[in-house]
Amino acid sequence: MVRFSFRCAIEQHFQVDEYLEPDDTNQVLALIAQKPPALAIIDLDHYQNQEVNLIKQSKSQDASFPILSISYSSDLDVMEKGMQAGADGFLSKSQSHDTLIHAIQVLLQGGSFWCRRYLAKSKPELLPFPSYIPDHPLFSLSERERQIFQLIGIKMKTSKIATHLKVSTKTIESHRENLKYKLGFLNATELTANAISWVENGALL
Repeated sequence: MVRFSFRCAIEQHFQVDEYLEPDDTNQVLALIAQKPPALAIIDLDHYQNQEVNLIKQSKSQDASFPILSISYSSDLDVMEKGMQAGADGFLSKSQSHDTLIHAIQVLLQGGSFWCRRYLAKSKPELLPFPSYIPDHPLFSLSERERQIFQLIGIKMKTSKIATHLKVSTKTIESHRENLKYKLGFLNATELTANAISWVENGALL
């Protein structure tokens, strides 16, 4: 359920008992029932419906072990499917091997791990802002401005942001102007580039 480059990185840090392909969900569930793993990593790229179903059934059968879902896709809907099925974390395969190892460690310690792009759209309250640093450029933003800044950072267009937040396009355009003024950006390109950098790396340019 995990592709080769990730396998190599994982094997350098952890003991791996099984690599399973979900061609037969019942067979995989039977193996899990016999010997529950410390953690399962499920790749959503090849048999997505089967793999999502495997996450659901694994959780209903034995919720004692965490599940990390991974994918090459940058589509937030793919992340959402994994989360709704019961996964405890999501990682994009474009992220570094160090991030993968960190995600596994977090899940093994009982936590959850979601990539920043997913949090920016679906769980913005979990994407920490530096509200405790008064001189940070983002400190002065209102809660709504922070939310819009994050949505800009996942490359969501103004009309999509308006639909997502159930407000008018003019309202979002007004917020964008306020963001440029408060953060000292000269134009929309600079605003977007910094928002993307914040969402993906946790830092402005």
